Amino acid sequence: MAPFRGIIDRNMEKEKDIRKFQVTRSVNDFQKGMLRVLEDLWNDQENYVKTLSKFFDDDDGVMDSFNPLREEKAAYIRKRILDMGGDCLRAVQETMKGM
Repeated sequence: MAPFRGIIDRNMEKEKDIRKFQVTRSVNDFQKGMLRVLEDLWNDQENYVKTLSKFFDDDDGVMDSFNPLREEKAAYIRKRILDMGGDCLRAVQETMKGM
């Protein structure tokens, strides 16, 4: 039975590596998708403000106040998406250590 123990251990380690890879890839894909959504929102807001600017005189920069998704806010949301993805991966990896 001893020779089979090494084979079983290697197979279990391979399966664990495969699960870790799959989870990491899934979280990364989710993050990429969320970043694409953020980019779409950003573009929509920019187009919205540009469209409004055509109808209103904006010498004093008031139109920017109509854009709730300013560059700083978009950068903050992007950072939060990446941070939460990293937190998720660390939590899953910690859970998998016990398996």
